[in-house]
Amino acid sequence: MQAINPSFKNGLLGGYPKADALVNNKINRSKMLLKLNLNSEKPIILFAPSWGGKYSRKSGIWNANYFKKISNLIIIPHSQDYRYAKKFNAIVPSDIDGINSYIQIADIVISDVSSVLAEAAILNKPVIQLKLPFYPGCFPEKDKRNKKYYWVSSDFIKKEEEKSDINNRPFKIAYLNEDWILGEICEPDKIEQAISIVLSDINKHQQKRKYWAEQSCYKSDGKASIRIAKMIEHFKFTGERKQIGDLN
Repeated sequence: MQAINPSFKNGLLGGYPKADALVNNKINRSKMLLKLNLNSEKPIILFAPSWGGKYSRKSGIWNANYFKKISNLIIIPHSQDYRYAKKFNAIVPSDIDGINSYIQIADIVISDVSSVLAEAAILNKPVIQLKLPFYPGCFPEKDKRNKKYYWVSSDFIKKEEEKSDINNRPFKIAYLNEDWILGEICEPDKIEQAISIVLSDINKHQQKRKYWAEQSCYKSDGKASIRIAKMIEHFKFTGERKQIGDLN
Protein backbone atom coordinates (compact mmCIF):
# COMPACT_ATOMS: atom_id res chain seq x y z
CA MET A 1 0.00 0.00 0.00
CA GLN A 2 1.29 3.45 -0.86
CA ALA A 3 1.92 5.90 1.94
CA ILE A 4 -0.93 8.23 2.75
CA ASN A 5 -0.89 11.56 0.96
CA PRO A 6 1.03 13.99 3.21
CA SER A 7 -1.67 16.61 2.76
CA PHE A 8 -3.99 14.51 4.92
CA LYS A 9 -1.60 14.61 7.85
CA ASN A 10 -2.42 18.23 8.46
CA GLY A 11 -6.07 17.81 7.61
CA LEU A 12 -7.79 19.79 4.89
CA LEU A 13 -6.42 23.11 3.64
CA GLY A 14 -3.42 22.88 5.93
CA GLY A 15 -5.45 22.51 9.11
CA TYR A 16 -7.77 20.00 10.72
CA PRO A 17 -11.29 19.92 9.28
CA LYS A 18 -14.20 20.84 11.50
CA ALA A 19 -14.72 17.21 12.49
CA ASP A 20 -11.51 17.34 14.51
CA ALA A 21 -11.37 21.02 15.39
CA LEU A 22 -13.36 20.55 18.60
CA VAL A 23 -10.65 18.29 20.03
CA ASN A 24 -7.57 19.80 18.43
CA ASN A 25 -8.29 23.51 18.54
CA LYS A 26 -6.20 25.39 21.09
CA ILE A 27 -7.66 28.56 22.52
CA ASN A 28 -6.51 31.26 24.88
CA ARG A 29 -9.31 30.96 27.44
CA SER A 30 -8.32 34.02 29.46
CA LYS A 31 -8.13 36.20 26.37
CA MET A 32 -11.47 34.94 25.11
CA LEU A 33 -13.23 35.52 28.44
CA LEU A 34 -11.83 39.04 28.58
CA LYS A 35 -13.12 39.74 25.08
CA LEU A 36 -16.57 38.43 26.04
CA ASN A 37 -16.53 40.37 29.32
CA LEU A 38 -16.99 37.20 31.38
CA ASN A 39 -15.77 36.56 34.92
CA SER A 40 -13.08 33.86 34.91
CA GLU A 41 -13.70 33.22 38.62
CA LYS A 42 -17.26 32.04 38.05
CA PRO A 43 -18.76 29.20 35.96
CA ILE A 44 -19.29 29.97 32.28
CA ILE A 45 -22.75 28.96 31.08
CA LEU A 46 -23.39 28.31 27.38
CA PHE A 47 -26.97 28.16 26.09
CA ALA A 48 -27.03 26.83 22.54
CA PRO A 49 -30.58 25.72 21.68
CA SER A 50 -31.84 23.90 18.66
CA TRP A 51 -33.89 25.70 16.01
CA GLY A 52 -37.63 26.42 15.91
CA GLY A 53 -37.95 30.08 16.88
CA LYS A 54 -39.69 30.85 13.61
CA TYR A 55 -42.50 28.44 14.42
CA SER A 56 -43.00 28.70 18.17
CA ARG A 57 -42.24 31.12 21.01
CA LYS A 58 -41.61 28.03 23.17
CA SER A 59 -38.84 26.75 20.92
CA GLY A 60 -35.16 27.38 20.46
CA ILE A 61 -33.80 30.83 21.22
CA TRP A 62 -37.02 32.03 22.85
CA ASN A 63 -36.20 29.95 25.92
CA ALA A 64 -33.43 32.47 26.59
CA ASN A 65 -36.17 34.44 28.37
CA TYR A 66 -35.66 32.08 31.31
CA PHE A 67 -31.95 32.91 31.55
CA LYS A 68 -32.24 36.60 32.44
CA LYS A 69 -30.95 36.13 36.01
CA ILE A 70 -28.04 33.89 35.02
CA SER A 71 -24.63 35.56 35.00
CA ASN A 72 -21.57 34.66 32.93
CA LEU A 73 -23.91 33.56 30.17
CA ILE A 74 -23.17 32.99 26.49
CA ILE A 75 -26.11 32.53 24.14
CA ILE A 76 -25.58 31.14 20.66
CA PRO A 77 -28.73 30.47 18.64
CA HIS A 78 -29.10 27.83 15.97
CA SER A 79 -28.21 29.20 12.55
CA GLN A 80 -31.90 29.09 11.58
CA ASP A 81 -32.63 31.51 14.43
CA TYR A 82 -29.82 34.01 13.88
CA ARG A 83 -32.47 36.59 13.04
CA TYR A 84 -33.33 36.75 16.77
CA ALA A 85 -29.75 37.02 18.01
CA LYS A 86 -29.78 40.77 18.63
CA LYS A 87 -33.00 40.56 20.62
CA PHE A 88 -31.37 38.22 23.13
CA ASN A 89 -27.88 39.73 23.05
CA ALA A 90 -26.75 36.45 21.54
CA ILE A 91 -23.56 35.74 19.63
CA VAL A 92 -23.49 34.76 15.97
CA PRO A 93 -20.19 32.89 15.57
CA SER A 94 -18.15 33.28 12.42
CA ASP A 95 -18.34 30.59 9.75
CA ILE A 96 -14.66 29.86 10.28
CA ASP A 97 -14.65 29.56 14.08
CA GLY A 98 -18.14 28.15 14.60
CA ILE A 99 -19.32 27.22 18.09
CA ASN A 100 -16.37 25.00 19.06
CA SER A 101 -14.37 27.60 20.99
CA TYR A 102 -17.47 28.55 23.01
CA ILE A 103 -18.05 24.93 23.97
CA GLN A 104 -14.41 24.72 25.01
CA ILE A 105 -14.58 27.64 27.42
CA ALA A 106 -17.97 26.68 28.88
CA ASP A 107 -18.32 24.98 32.26
CA ILE A 108 -21.92 23.95 31.58
CA VAL A 109 -23.59 23.54 28.19
CA ILE A 110 -27.38 23.84 27.95
CA SER A 111 -29.63 22.90 25.05
CA ASP A 112 -32.67 20.79 24.19
CA VAL A 113 -31.98 18.26 21.42
CA SER A 114 -29.11 20.01 19.65
CA SER A 115 -26.03 18.03 18.64
CA VAL A 116 -24.12 20.65 20.64
CA LEU A 117 -24.85 18.44 23.66
CA ALA A 118 -22.98 15.53 22.10
CA GLU A 119 -20.09 17.83 21.24
CA ALA A 120 -19.99 18.99 24.86
CA ALA A 121 -19.99 15.35 25.98
CA ILE A 122 -16.95 14.67 23.82
CA LEU A 123 -15.10 17.25 25.93
CA ASN A 124 -16.69 15.82 29.11
CA LYS A 125 -18.58 19.07 29.76
CA PRO A 126 -21.60 18.80 32.10
CA VAL A 127 -24.82 19.41 30.20
CA ILE A 128 -28.42 20.33 30.92
CA GLN A 129 -31.24 19.31 28.61
CA LEU A 130 -34.35 21.43 28.47
CA LYS A 131 -37.58 19.49 28.50
CA LEU A 132 -39.95 21.44 26.27
CA PRO A 133 -43.77 21.33 26.45
CA PHE A 134 -43.93 19.46 23.15
CA TYR A 135 -41.84 16.81 21.48
CA PRO A 136 -38.88 18.60 19.86
CA GLY A 137 -38.62 15.69 17.51
CA CYS A 138 -36.20 14.08 15.15
CA PHE A 139 -38.86 13.31 12.60
CA PRO A 140 -38.89 14.19 8.88
CA GLU A 141 -40.46 17.43 7.81
CA LYS A 142 -42.73 17.73 4.86
CA ASP A 143 -41.00 17.76 1.51
CA LYS A 144 -40.77 21.49 0.75
CA ARG A 145 -41.05 20.76 -2.96
CA ASN A 146 -44.49 19.30 -2.36
CA LYS A 147 -45.97 20.12 1.04
CA LYS A 148 -48.56 17.36 0.83
CA TYR A 149 -46.00 14.62 1.25
CA TYR A 150 -43.42 13.42 3.77
CA TRP A 151 -40.30 11.42 3.12
CA VAL A 152 -41.84 8.90 5.51
CA SER A 153 -45.58 8.30 5.68
CA SER A 154 -47.44 10.62 8.04
CA ASP A 155 -49.12 7.63 9.70
CA PHE A 156 -45.76 6.09 10.53
CA ILE A 157 -44.48 9.37 11.93
CA LYS A 158 -47.59 9.79 14.07
CA LYS A 159 -47.17 6.29 15.54
CA GLU A 160 -43.54 7.01 16.39
CA GLU A 161 -44.44 10.34 17.98
CA GLU A 162 -47.06 8.61 20.13
CA LYS A 163 -44.38 6.20 21.38
CA SER A 164 -42.26 9.12 22.49
CA ASP A 165 -44.43 9.91 25.52
CA ILE A 166 -43.37 13.50 26.11
CA ASN A 167 -43.99 13.32 29.86
CA ASN A 168 -42.09 10.14 30.65
CA ARG A 169 -39.64 9.88 27.73
CA PRO A 170 -39.07 13.39 26.39
CA PHE A 171 -35.76 12.43 24.77
CA LYS A 172 -36.66 9.11 23.21
CA ILE A 173 -34.76 8.69 19.93
CA ALA A 174 -37.07 8.47 16.95
CA TYR A 175 -37.48 4.90 15.67
CA LEU A 176 -35.27 3.48 18.46
CA ASN A 177 -36.11 2.26 21.95
CA GLU A 178 -33.40 4.37 23.55
CA ASP A 179 -33.33 7.74 25.29
CA TRP A 180 -30.80 10.44 24.40
CA ILE A 181 -29.98 11.57 27.93
CA LEU A 182 -26.56 13.08 28.59
CA GLY A 183 -27.08 14.99 31.82
CA GLU A 184 -29.49 16.89 34.02
CA ILE A 185 -33.02 17.43 32.69
CA CYS A 186 -35.25 20.35 33.57
CA GLU A 187 -38.06 22.49 32.28
CA PRO A 188 -36.97 25.96 31.09
CA ASP A 189 -38.39 27.78 34.11
CA LYS A 190 -36.32 25.55 36.43
CA ILE A 191 -32.99 26.30 34.79
CA GLU A 192 -31.48 28.15 37.76
CA GLN A 193 -32.08 25.19 40.08
CA ALA A 194 -30.69 22.78 37.49
CA ILE A 195 -27.48 24.79 37.17
CA SER A 196 -27.03 24.68 40.95
CA ILE A 197 -27.53 20.90 40.95
CA VAL A 198 -24.95 20.41 38.21
CA LEU A 199 -22.39 22.64 39.91
CA SER A 200 -22.81 20.71 43.15
CA ASP A 201 -21.76 17.45 41.43
CA ILE A 202 -20.24 17.85 37.98
CA ASN A 203 -19.44 14.13 37.73
CA LYS A 204 -22.99 12.94 38.39
CA HIS A 205 -23.72 12.11 34.74
CA GLN A 206 -20.18 11.40 33.59
CA GLN A 207 -20.92 7.86 32.44
CA LYS A 208 -23.85 9.08 30.33
CA ARG A 209 -21.66 11.72 28.73
CA LYS A 210 -18.99 9.14 27.97
CA TYR A 211 -21.51 6.73 26.46
CA TRP A 212 -23.09 9.27 24.14
CA ALA A 213 -19.75 10.80 23.20
CA GLU A 214 -18.70 7.36 21.95
CA GLN A 215 -22.04 6.76 20.25
CA SER A 216 -22.01 10.15 18.55
CA CYS A 217 -18.37 10.24 17.51
CA TYR A 218 -16.32 7.06 17.33
CA LYS A 219 -12.86 7.63 18.86
CA SER A 220 -13.14 11.39 19.26
CA ASP A 221 -9.40 11.82 19.53
CA GLY A 222 -8.94 14.56 16.95
CA LYS A 223 -7.66 12.14 14.30
CA ALA A 224 -10.88 11.41 12.44
CA SER A 225 -9.71 12.97 9.18
CA ILE A 226 -6.50 10.98 8.87
CA ARG A 227 -8.26 7.81 10.07
CA ILE A 228 -10.93 8.15 7.37
CA ALA A 229 -8.27 8.93 4.77
CA LYS A 230 -6.43 5.73 5.68
CA MET A 231 -9.65 3.74 5.48
CA ILE A 232 -10.34 5.13 2.00
CA GLU A 233 -6.80 4.36 0.94
CA HIS A 234 -7.03 0.83 2.32
CA PHE A 235 -10.24 0.20 0.39
CA LYS A 236 -8.78 1.70 -2.77
CA PHE A 237 -5.82 -0.68 -2.82
CA THR A 238 -7.36 -3.83 -1.32
CA GLY A 239 -11.11 -3.60 -1.90
CA GLU A 240 -11.60 -4.42 1.77
CA ARG A 241 -13.79 -2.31 4.01
CA LYS A 242 -11.95 -1.94 7.29
CA GLN A 243 -12.66 0.04 10.45
CA ILE A 244 -9.38 1.58 11.54
CA GLY A 245 -9.20 2.19 15.26
CA ASP A 246 -5.80 3.07 16.64
CA LEU A 247 -3.30 5.09 14.65
CA ASN A 248 0.42 4.63 15.12
